[in-house]
Amino acid sequence: MNYTNIFSDSDICFTSKKEINPDDIIYNFHIHSDYELYCFVSGNVDYIVEGTAYHMQPGGVLLLRPGEIHKVRILSDAPYERYVIYFNRSTIESVDPKCALLKPYDERQIGTANYYPPEVFTGIKPIDIISEIDNSAPGSYDIFRARIISHLLAVLGKIYVVFFAKDKAEINETSIDSMLNYIDSHLGAEKLNSTLLSKKFYMSETELNRAFKRATGLPVGKYINIKRLILARDLLKKGMPANEVSLRCGFNDYSTFFRAYKKQFGANPKVHMS
Repeated sequence: MNYTNIFSDSDICFTSKKEINPDDIIYNFHIHSDYELYCFVSGNVDYIVEGTAYHMQPGGVLLLRPGEIHKVRILSDAPYERYVIYFNRSTIESVDPKCALLKPYDERQIGTANYYPPEVFTGIKPIDIISEIDNSAPGSYDIFRARIISHLLAVLGKIYVVFFAKDKAEINETSIDSMLNYIDSHLGAEKLNSTLLSKKFYMSETELNRAFKRATGLPVGKYINIKRLILARDLLKKGMPANEVSLRCGFNDYSTFFRAYKKQFGANPKVHMS
């Protein structure tokens, strides 16, 4: 037997769903214009967001911001159960004018860091908070609506704490590869630095530097400088004039380039000119 319990108005929708015999063929990629908080209860499924697959654990929470394409992938015929809350930005603005609670949705790359497994939460788990909505007597329309919003805010508060407290160790290899590829293709940009990269890849400079050093063994600035100098040496060997090379590799003046080059290679740039 399948069942669906729904509360819905123009600002917020709460849904509890269970399929006894889920069929993967009915689940297609789709996009919402609202924010979505998805809490997995049971089943055997992956959730795919913008090409990233997350294997769902009971009690795990998935965040989907407007415009992220997603679908569930059914892996077996185990009954599939979940809670879902859809809400718009104005729902949060009414109690959180700066929408700080939406930062875990908005301050990340699309299709990354969507999933929070149950073990990252301390104390009362999000699934326990959300299940209280389903288990409570609705009462009047306004009271039930207020209950949904208050429970949603409680869950978003717990996610906010985890989002900013965690070490970002989950920044995956794909994210680091993207960052390295971006650096390689922008070595001529004078302002290529951790500040620019943190904005580009939606993380704080502290988090970026920690993740970057863990992956490469080098601070961001030193890595960029070495990559620029290696490129400079290659260009010199190809016959490009030293002054032009310094500009091509992002150095704002030749004397800075000269000193850095000599320090890195133990010789001045002209030694490597063809």
